[in-house]
Amino acid sequence: MPVAFNDKATLYSLVWITKNRFKVLRGNLQHRVRQIIRQVCEENKVEIISGVLSSDHVHMLVSIPPKLSVSDFVRKVKGRSSFKV
Repeated sequence: MPVAFNDKATLYSLVWITKNRFKVLRGNLQHRVRQIIRQVCEENKVEIISGVLSSDHVHMLVSIPPKLSVSDFVRKVKGRSSFKV
């Protein structure tokens, strides 16, 4: 859902949950997922405005450049984090 717009990027509030809301994002796994998300954002020039990684869901407010679609960004983050974890 778009939150705001300027000429460089659009802000989006993104939320996703773990399968069946299992509380698996804890300890070292939580830190690893956070690193992967930051790495994907850096590679795609996406700025994380704020974010929370809870034990069963992820909240992110991100600034996505116009050349990258929201669906492609979410696919890259979720795909890389599920593959590497």
